[in-house]
Amino acid sequence: MLLLRWPWALLPTITMASNAWHTDEDCGCHNLNSAWGIRTMFERGYNASLAHRASDLKQLKDKSKQTKSEKKLRQALTYELWRSLRAYRSQQISTREAVRKSNVVKILKDPNRNILLVLNNRVYVHREFYERSKHPGHAVMVREACQLLGCPNVIYDFASETTGGSGCEQRTLKLAINKEVGYEQCGVLVPNSYFGGGHGNLTMWASEVKGQDSKLEPFSKRKGKAMYRGSLHPDPDNVFSSERMCSEVAYGNYARISAFAASLDHPDEVDAKCVDGKHHACKLPPPSCVGIVSDFNSGLKKKARIDGEYLDDKEYRNHKYLLNLPGAASGSYSKNLNHLWRTGSVVMQWVHPFVEWYHPALEHGVTHLDVARYSVADYVRALERDPETAERLGSEARRIHDTLLCPRCLAAFLKETFEAVSKHLGQSLVLDDGKRIAELLREHADCSTMAEVDEYRDHHHLPALLREDDPIHPCRKGGPVSNKNWKRDHQAMEARLAYAEKYGLEKNKG
Repeated sequence: MLLLRWPWALLPTITMASNAWHTDEDCGCHNLNSAWGIRTMFERGYNASLAHRASDLKQLKDKSKQTKSEKKLRQALTYELWRSLRAYRSQQISTREAVRKSNVVKILKDPNRNILLVLNNRVYVHREFYERSKHPGHAVMVREACQLLGCPNVIYDFASETTGGSGCEQRTLKLAINKEVGYEQCGVLVPNSYFGGGHGNLTMWASEVKGQDSKLEPFSKRKGKAMYRGSLHPDPDNVFSSERMCSEVAYGNYARISAFAASLDHPDEVDAKCVDGKHHACKLPPPSCVGIVSDFNSGLKKKARIDGEYLDDKEYRNHKYLLNLPGAASGSYSKNLNHLWRTGSVVMQWVHPFVEWYHPALEHGVTHLDVARYSVADYVRALERDPETAERLGSEARRIHDTLLCPRCLAAFLKETFEAVSKHLGQSLVLDDGKRIAELLREHADCSTMAEVDEYRDHHHLPALLREDDPIHPCRKGGPVSNKNWKRDHQAMEARLAYAEKYGLEKNKG
């Protein structure tokens, strides 16, 4: 049972965005930092996890056969893309002046310089963009997507925080890698940058998949336990002591401790252990959210052994059931999930409210299983008695990767997103006029810090600043010169990716 200090039943029904910009009548989305955000995290996180049971075991076999076509999987993403765009702005912008006033200029004035600009299939950012940990990977992924497929001209504000985007018409539209408490949050979802060694590199991602595929054991030979290894987020100063902090930060620890408790209760079905970043043993921390969340530590005593042996990738993936837990830092998405779909194991998603760009295509019992402390062991036992259904769920998980998370899939969704943003916000009316966008940049942006995103070298590599007289500078009077090299770059990118898909990168040295 959860103890909540706030009388949720007395809160008014929220029909518009409950955030600091609620006076915007055209806004149909919510801000995480609001009464709605806190309430929703408790409802869809803590409460839903505690109440979850394996109540559909008798229907599981039949439901697992209700597979979706690749077309249906992709359509689910397209539907959510347009829904979130219309929640940000209900009407399409159709005049150049409206674009300039409501959209492009507002983005250019972003004080945090989280701007990404695509012009003529070149990708531009402020150098400060690279100072944020997940931003460089996003820029690299966009560059490779535009080289591979070609992109429309587009400009946007990028949000890499695990909490997701916030704001509506009073703020710029954000493309976000995550929404912590659900689709109703503001922003448009795009792939996270933890692909390809965590650097957004599509070629490296193709090579990783190729390398793993050759090492996978047949499903029937894998171990029949739900496997997980992960750490806990430290809270030495006891900051998880308010409704807001318990909503925004603490759910990751709560879910992980619940998983460790399930492992202690059912060691034959669940192997979930705590291992910190240095492969050292973990200790159970004191309970957080005291007086707000009852039994935060899942009934575990202070000396409960939640630690376990570190497992390398080969040992980890050769389990039939792979658990994904919310991220330790905020209870939001975990980069671990990127890698689970491609294994062909059954993906078991711990109950959570966060969503990513491809989640609209997911369905419990078809593509994966939703689990929690009091359901995970029951699902494992049921699938061990029904290996056909287990293997079918594993195959559907792999199809999610092959349809939505493959390198070309990521590039295709980015292009689709840019086309939708450009169309709905009318950006082509301004961005396709090189002279006009150059004038706006000189008037509202800092042209001295603009850089073109170049090829991936290492995570700390900074792109060179563009000279004021560089012909490709987006601020150049008259606009940047056309990209006559795109066809050459496209052919080179296509060749690199095709090689990585077939052979991996190890043979492509020298």
